[in-house]
Amino acid sequence: MDYIGNRINNVTALGQGSMGYRQTGSGGFVYDAAGNIIYDALRGVKVTYNALSLPRLIEAADGTEITIVYDATGNKLSETITPYNGPATERKYYSGLEVVDGAFFQLQHSQGD
Repeated sequence: MDYIGNRINNVTALGQGSMGYRQTGSGGFVYDAAGNIIYDALRGVKVTYNALSLPRLIEAADGTEITIVYDATGNKLSETITPYNGPATERKYYSGLEVVDGAFFQLQHSQGD
């Protein structure tokens, strides 16, 4: 791994593939003016950010997409994962309550999950 300032410039990974991502090879990163990674060449992942510099859309090389919605102050409201080969999963967040595909999933509180 090499850096230019505080940014990762290039990564060389050796190992077996995991979860559909290429774990061998090398690749660099492309950054936007705010310093956010917008492209990971090793994994073929593109990231689009909103006006608050929070990730809005993550696109994987295999066609999987993750769409994230925030309120005006940056609190995450929802996340939709759409795999290239299956149905989408939607997570919604309500003040610590997490709902997945319309069903209660977990309640976060000050003592942990």
